Amino acid sequence: MILDWYEVTSSSNPPTLYGYTIVGGTVKASQDVDLTTLLDPAGGALGPALANQFVLANVFVAGNSNRNPAVTGYNVIADEWYNDINDMMHWSGWKFMGGTPDTVATVTATATSTNRLLSIFTVWDNVDPTTPLDGVTPVSVGSTNGGIPDPGSITPGSVGSVLVFSGGNATAGETPPVTLSTGYLDWEVNDALNNSTSFAVSGLVGYLNDPGGAYDGAAWSTSATDSDTFSRSSLVISLRPA
Repeated sequence: MILDWYEVTSSSNPPTLYGYTIVGGTVKASQDVDLTTLLDPAGGALGPALANQFVLANVFVAGNSNRNPAVTGYNVIADEWYNDINDMMHWSGWKFMGGTPDTVATVTATATSTNRLLSIFTVWDNVDPTTPLDGVTPVSVGSTNGGIPDPGSITPGSVGSVLVFSGGNATAGETPPVTLSTGYLDWEVNDALNNSTSFAVSGLVGYLNDPGGAYDGAAWSTSATDSDTFSRSSLVISLRPA
């Protein structure tokens, strides 16, 4: 008998994106993210994060040194810093909501008035509570000397897994905030923040339903001419179905 590469696990309840929220601004000591007024992935307003839901945080920072972004009380997935003229920082983490869901998530970072911070939180149903990241090592790829994210290859660990992509770039402030897009995900959202005298940050989060095997996403596209003073990040994780 020839077995597929998949680990045998139920796919009757695949991970499903419930809602999301985006918060951005100047990097400061903390940034509160409201988890009670989520947006519906299909458009419009939505209710709060619910009990036992899986919350995935991605924090993107553009600046001139490591601002050490993090989210209080979340399990760390990646903590990356790519040091160029325009430094890119990308922090990612997760947390399951308890019986009484959090109303606020606290993003922390070193305070500065010229750097830019963007947080994208996604909230999920039907993520395995024991092995949410599917027993698969997250794939983090980034570098300096360019602002075009190019995710690495990942192989899901289970039938019905969902791949979640996140990434961003740090660009010069005089450049309009760079819009990112992939062209191949089932859903994605992006945002950008500009500081006219210093730095701009862009971030994107999206997902791809079970690709049926190893998947290597192509480099993303941007709305601005690339530069060797820019830097970029990307992260791919696999969410296991409940």
